[in-house]
Amino acid sequence: MIIRDYLRRFAQPMPGWLFAAKPDHRPPLDDVFASRTVYYPGALSDGHPLTLFAASHAAHFFVYVDYGLSEAEFKSRLSPGSGQLPLGYETLGMYSVGPEELAPAGWTSHLDESDLRRGSGQEWVTHWMRSSGATPYAVLVVFRRTADYGDGHGPERFALLQICADGIATYAALFCQAKQRPPWALILHDFGLGGNYDSFAVDGLMHCIAQRAERRPDIVLFEGAPHRMWDGYEPIPGVSTSRGGMGSNRRTLYQRRCPEDDTTKTPRDPRHFGARRTDRACSDAGRHDTGPNSRNDPWQPFLCVSPCDRRGWQGSTH
Repeated sequence: MIIRDYLRRFAQPMPGWLFAAKPDHRPPLDDVFASRTVYYPGALSDGHPLTLFAASHAAHFFVYVDYGLSEAEFKSRLSPGSGQLPLGYETLGMYSVGPEELAPAGWTSHLDESDLRRGSGQEWVTHWMRSSGATPYAVLVVFRRTADYGDGHGPERFALLQICADGIATYAALFCQAKQRPPWALILHDFGLGGNYDSFAVDGLMHCIAQRAERRPDIVLFEGAPHRMWDGYEPIPGVSTSRGGMGSNRRTLYQRRCPEDDTTKTPRDPRHFGARRTDRACSDAGRHDTGPNSRNDPWQPFLCVSPCDRRGWQGSTH
């Protein structure tokens, strides 16, 4: 069975916020993030997950994160006649999103100083962004299926949130804070560090954060050696691999093991679990103070990971 056919068993109707989306009115972000989410760190503009998760109607909302794609280049790729729009779709609306809206309740870390064996990534991310002419941004795009295609091709609409930031830090900011839930599916690739300061695979910082925050996805589409996959997951029996990504490499669909079958789960460390580091010791000092341009840079939680004892960033709650 191919991956897309397997995912059809998870098909669901288009969310109400997406059905009601209009070109001049951005959908409510609370409703958007309440939807089944597919998260892709280091995505650039890889359309492969769309051909699997969107085409099967299993998911209608995707979050792509990459610090190597400028906002001008991203929007240029979505312009009519660019030849880079998803096949069979056109843009219905494109909306800017601010960092305070993505993390309205603030941010606290799940890491200690000892975890940052390769550093927090700040200098690496800053260098890559400068070399690509990029600055942090977030743009939500609603795509509408053209009249030439039907439901067999994909949903009538789907949405993509493109964020120019660090994929590891953004996972922590979007999915590992208070009252947040993990993405339903995660796209992971592991082919060395490439353009990343740390691996997305097992024992990397994102894996560590997901474990400690207890925010792990149900499904992972993984590109890499099997022993590099996150622990607690297994390939879905009877489902073939699918080629995709920049190298058109084979990707395997994994599912979380049932808790009683998960013999590889990392034992809980009482220092990191339980309170999820939202206690006053992690937040009383105020905003995070390591922004590239400002001590109060609101994009900071999305640009690098930092340990808790360097204090959290406090957003505006509502």
